[in-house]
Amino acid sequence: MSQTISGGRTVTAPAPAPSALSRSVRWGLGSLAVGVAVAVYGAYGDPHPKSSQEHAVPFICGVLAVIAVAVFGALVPAGLRGIASRPGRWSGWALTTGIVALLATPVSFWSGLPVLLGTAAAVLGVAGRRTGTGGRGLPTAALTVGAFAAVASVVIAVLGNLTS
Repeated sequence: MSQTISGGRTVTAPAPAPSALSRSVRWGLGSLAVGVAVAVYGAYGDPHPKSSQEHAVPFICGVLAVIAVAVFGALVPAGLRGIASRPGRWSGWALTTGIVALLATPVSFWSGLPVLLGTAAAVLGVAGRRTGTGGRGLPTAALTVGAFAAVASVVIAVLGNLTS
């Protein structure tokens, strides 16, 4: 916040809104951290660990980092910038990303990939809901599906290691 003294009164200007890239990077780093934690826990938290799983963790974390850079460095910032002008298009991309995350959950919940994709879908879904233009159904669906996929993959990974 910046303050200006004008005629004996202090006027506080609102802080500028964060840019699309900075918002995307923050969400990307957070979801990457959770995704890496899921991958590490999936391999090392297993009561019956396999050496092949443990040796694959650095590779999986590297792949997650590359995917996070692509998704949160290109797709999400473009969507956050373009959602005001073309909400239907970007909400459709968000829902597609959420559906891919949901479909990847039963197959790759242990890898952290659904966390990355689900978070991207949810971020774009929230941005689509905030635009207030057009329908709210598509952005709401993207938010719901993306958040469900991200949370479900973490829950499945944790429960899978607890019940083994």
